Amino acid sequence: MSFEDLLKNRRNSKKSVYREVKEDFRSKRRKELDMAPEDELEDISEEIKQVYSNDIIRVVLETFGENLLTQKETLDKDCAMCIIISGGEIREKAYFKYIIEYPKVFSRLRISVVTGTDELHRILRTANEKQGKLDTLLESEYGDLIEEDIIAIVTDVDVFRASILEVMPACKEKGYEFIISNPCFETWLYYHYFDKPPENFGPFEVHKISGELKDYLGPQEDKSKEIIPGGVKPDKDIFNYEQAITNSKANYKEDSDGIPELFCTQMHVLIERLKPYFEEGLKQIVQYEAEKAAKYKNQNK
Repeated sequence: MSFEDLLKNRRNSKKSVYREVKEDFRSKRRKELDMAPEDELEDISEEIKQVYSNDIIRVVLETFGENLLTQKETLDKDCAMCIIISGGEIREKAYFKYIIEYPKVFSRLRISVVTGTDELHRILRTANEKQGKLDTLLESEYGDLIEEDIIAIVTDVDVFRASILEVMPACKEKGYEFIISNPCFETWLYYHYFDKPPENFGPFEVHKISGELKDYLGPQEDKSKEIIPGGVKPDKDIFNYEQAITNSKANYKEDSDGIPELFCTQMHVLIERLKPYFEEGLKQIVQYEAEKAAKYKNQNK
């Protein structure tokens, strides 16, 4: 099946699920209001969207991310399972977008990105809960397909240094990947574009560095001040992961406590561990995009 067919199937599947949710929601609402089937129901599209995003997606995530583990045929032999627990809400999840959304392309890897709190002790408790569910999964019928299971806690140094030092021993004992970026995850995105730490940046107060770096890497009203045209693109940056690994490793330093120094990140450790499971899928998408561009170019000659 071509990647184009996979895209089509995914869209159709999502529409089908939504239709089922919509009809079920309408039926329940009519019963609540004691309405006859033919009675007109007020517009409840926004409520349906909330149910779809908060309830159905939650159930799917509890199964294992957005990757529908219940479909065993989508898993390759020696598949890896990775749960990433992060305080970041947007860019961390966007970075793994393709792997999460196209499980048939990335059939050797399942990733779930869990967000919602930046308090490290709560993140550690979540990791322990997820590890329990993953252990149950490994004991199930999928166990013979799972080559490696990874729990990764991804955190910023930002203002959390004391908490990092408190939870670090527990993460090591549990075997979790404890991935730290200084000052924040955007340091990893930065190295997709540059091979040296930023110059003429700061100095800023500790609690302001993360925000300033995010602004620095983002789009600017004055386009001449953008260091990256249009700003970083976390959902596309993964295609340049090899360069990011090289740049990150070349500039990596850590202090005596094992915490990365400013403008250093440990994300290359996690990506190198996951690379064998996702690299072929990325190549397939790159090939598909190149063929689509060539086809479009020929049609518009």
